[in-house]
Amino acid sequence: MRRLVWVLLLCSCASRGDSPDLRAIRAGETPRHLETLTDSATLEAIAQEVVKGSPVSEAVKLHLCAHATRGQVQALFVLLEKGSPKTAYAALFALVPVMDATLLPRVETMLEASSREARLRGLMLVGETGLPAAAAVLARRNLLTPDDRELSRVALQAMAACRDRASHDAILDYYEKTDEEAALVALSRIWEMQKETAPLARSDEIRRLSVQRVLFRRAMGGESNAALCGSMLRIMTPEELEKFISLFAGERFPSRRLLVHAAGAEGFDLTKGRRLHAAFLASPDPRLLGRLLYFSPHELPVEGVTPLLANEQIVEDEEIPGEIRVCDLASWRLAAQVERKVHPLPLPDGELTRWREWAKTK
Repeated sequence: MRRLVWVLLLCSCASRGDSPDLRAIRAGETPRHLETLTDSATLEAIAQEVVKGSPVSEAVKLHLCAHATRGQVQALFVLLEKGSPKTAYAALFALVPVMDATLLPRVETMLEASSREARLRGLMLVGETGLPAAAAVLARRNLLTPDDRELSRVALQAMAACRDRASHDAILDYYEKTDEEAALVALSRIWEMQKETAPLARSDEIRRLSVQRVLFRRAMGGESNAALCGSMLRIMTPEELEKFISLFAGERFPSRRLLVHAAGAEGFDLTKGRRLHAAFLASPDPRLLGRLLYFSPHELPVEGVTPLLANEQIVEDEEIPGEIRVCDLASWRLAAQVERKVHPLPLPDGELTRWREWAKTK
């Protein structure tokens, strides 16, 4: 009886390993019911074929990326390193959830590859995962070369994601050689100062301040952009942000709208963004006020919005519907925040008057 059981098990395994689906996959074909092949044994068999270099079809490779587990990481690395752009992209995002320090030697192999594409994809994986342990891997090789700006930008993103402060000198040296804006953005992420950030050592504080001076000059100049403005704000301590607000919130300067845009961008520090948007309600610029009232993702303070009910300046902005005044948008914003009711623009008759009367009671 025991012998019969073993025979049946062996037959079962043999038939599963040589199933029509797997034979089709080895031949480079795509099974008709591919979406049903999600059991661990079949996925492992597909992964083995990928590692061996069998002519697996693109659809099957994408299927593996969509359903792979930690057990198939070697196959995912093969697809990331050698697959088509579409397959490599799928493998990248399949690897992100399972990446840890034990897989860094495999990443290092990619960074040492003769293929530029393989190095580029390895850096992209580091940039998406941001493992602090990857900083040592990046530091062991010269990845910032003025001769290859694209590869250098991806390397900068990886260094920034790892928050590798040891890379400061290499990044600053690269910036001085190239004037590359991406280097400043990377440095701002490395030295990002949030409320909970511990005080820096004196040597690190000097480095941070040196970057801050360069960022201030670039962000506040006439050729600024939202990325530079966001970087300048990111590197500020809360105390420095308050000083900046006291000096500039009520002024007209070239990059004021870019600063407001950066402070409302997805992923920006919510505490800093909320504080800056609230402070810039004191701006004399009607277009800036209009964009704050209409677009800000932050809860604007009622005490900051209420005085704008008396501001009759016209907001001229192509992204805000109609010719509308600051006071109308202030009324619209109060309705949205206080009553959680968003009116279509232009406002219903009497809406502004209602909020002006409401403001007198406050």
